[in-house]
Amino acid sequence: MDTNYKENNLKKKIVLLWVVASTLKLCLASLGTKNELMSDLTLDDTQVKDNPKLLPKNKKQKDFLQETLEITRLMGIARLLHYSTKQHMRHIQHPLAKNLCIIFDHFDQSSSDKKQVVKALNELKRILFNPDDTTYPDGVLTQTYFFRIFFILGQFLTDPNGKKLYDRYQNNPLLKENFVFDKWYGKDNKLNFALSFFRSIDTRQFLHEDVPQKNVFHSDLSFNSLYPKYLYFNVDLIKRKKVEFLDMKKVYQFEYIDQHKVCSYRAVGFLTRERRKVHAYLYENSKWTEFMNDNKSSKFIIIPCPLVVVYEKYAEYHRVIPGGD
Repeated sequence: MDTNYKENNLKKKIVLLWVVASTLKLCLASLGTKNELMSDLTLDDTQVKDNPKLLPKNKKQKDFLQETLEITRLMGIARLLHYSTKQHMRHIQHPLAKNLCIIFDHFDQSSSDKKQVVKALNELKRILFNPDDTTYPDGVLTQTYFFRIFFILGQFLTDPNGKKLYDRYQNNPLLKENFVFDKWYGKDNKLNFALSFFRSIDTRQFLHEDVPQKNVFHSDLSFNSLYPKYLYFNVDLIKRKKVEFLDMKKVYQFEYIDQHKVCSYRAVGFLTRERRKVHAYLYENSKWTEFMNDNKSSKFIIIPCPLVVVYEKYAEYHRVIPGGD
């Protein structure tokens, strides 16, 4: 009797364990399906690495750059700058510009020497690196590198004493197309000038407002600043309260409005952090394309809110001032 009781009790425990195991297996299967959907862009990459037969013709394993966070970050930044600065960057005699142009040439000629590209990436890292970088989150570091590139080039191309800043701005295409020439009156009613290049926008403005604006029309200080062909924004990470995603069917716009004009922009480039890699997205030929190092795709699943946004001007309207000429 006692033996039968123990056997029945053991059977019940085995059945219970089987039910729990089956339920857990089902849950894990559902989670695995979800993870597969979230990361299927990396599955093809893995297959290519593990199966040389899947490599493109004339390509060997050694021809591909490593897909580390650091390399994808620098390549993503270079990809956006290739779109907006390629035409003028090669005329700048600075090591930063020289190494960016090596990567630009790699984008244009896929047969370029990978060793040269790796050397250029290492040199860029050396120029941009700061010991404090180890304390920054990955997303902030991507924004910081982008900021430093423009800061270094802006300093190199202008007089540190600010002399003839307007003339230098007007005569240098890279400055004129990528930097805002700010004008404002100080408290002494003196007109001041400065170049700015990297501004901040929060997720609420970027994702949810129809057209975010920088409106200085009623400002007593700002006056008829010059707005370039391209604007660069970091999307504020600190104010993010939840994970949000891009709608690639939406046209993301931005406007500058002052006493004399309205400048209208649309987003043409993003940098995102996905699966511990930085991805670049560019709007070319009326469609979005995703880049991660030399890999590209036009099929998207879920795209997180970006770290960096590039806007391109598509219209500028000048106001008619009463009493003006």
